[in-house]
Amino acid sequence: MKAMLASVIQGPRDVALKEVPMPEPAEGEILLRMESAAVCGSDLGVYAHGAVARPGRELVPGCSGHEFLGRVIASRSTEFQEGQRVLAMPPLGNGWAEYLTIPDRCSIPAPEDLEAEIALQAQQLGTILHALRPVGSLIDKSVAIVGLGPAGRHFLGQVLGMGARTVVGFERRAARRTAAEHLGLDAVVDAEDLAAVQDATAHMAPGPDLVIDAAGGQEAIDLTYQLARPQGAILRFGLPHGATTLDHNIVLRKEVVAYHAVGAQAEPRLACFRLAMRMIERGQVDVAPLISHSLPLDRLPEALELADNRHGNAIKVMIKPL
Repeated sequence: MKAMLASVIQGPRDVALKEVPMPEPAEGEILLRMESAAVCGSDLGVYAHGAVARPGRELVPGCSGHEFLGRVIASRSTEFQEGQRVLAMPPLGNGWAEYLTIPDRCSIPAPEDLEAEIALQAQQLGTILHALRPVGSLIDKSVAIVGLGPAGRHFLGQVLGMGARTVVGFERRAARRTAAEHLGLDAVVDAEDLAAVQDATAHMAPGPDLVIDAAGGQEAIDLTYQLARPQGAILRFGLPHGATTLDHNIVLRKEVVAYHAVGAQAEPRLACFRLAMRMIERGQVDVAPLISHSLPLDRLPEALELADNRHGNAIKVMIKPL
């Protein structure tokens, strides 16, 4: 049986690359060879705890990579042929591997004229487009974005395009604040500096019309509800890395409208991912500045350390094939 290299999570912050059996496609599946993969902020919880938070999901080789672009090298699908380039949304999140089998319904075509690392950004952008679907018009609205990593920066580009009047960003990582200073934000604020947070939102009194949690975690959740104005709206996007609490007194007294977004992969024909790919192909979205590091698969542990280091300068860490 042929072997391939894939990540194996051995414990908290302990990820190794090991040889495992190469998968074979079942009926309705395709076998892909990696052209590009990436580290997402949601992967860092799995990395930190050595376990997945979602009930019923197991730690299989390749976990927890879910951003994967590859080339079809074997097909048992009527949708894709050998040689095609494909953006994959692996249901098991097992994309940190040289090869990946995936149902054809979890894949969309990827254009040949885009660099692999650029085309892969359609995965995260697609989730942002899905999250913004229910929000409605942002014309002449004020928006706060908690977290200015790749997801937060995608949100920034979209809300500016949707007509937001004022957009303020909050980020605890100094390097990410610096990187976001020239992206059209009205203010970039250290999320841990409460006085600066109050100053940055004073002109929005009684608060932003929409607050987007693009970070996840207890601090981001608390700040999101703190910033929200009475009868305002919040969009919860960032995935916490563990159990969190919520001050229901604030939620109830402010009568906050909350949107939650984790289901882009369930949309018929993966509509938002297709739209994201089209937007990138047209040049409507410049995703290249998001990419800060690119390391080969056998340096995945280093890539995870880079992405997890809050004192470093990582934005989007990419994984290259060997």
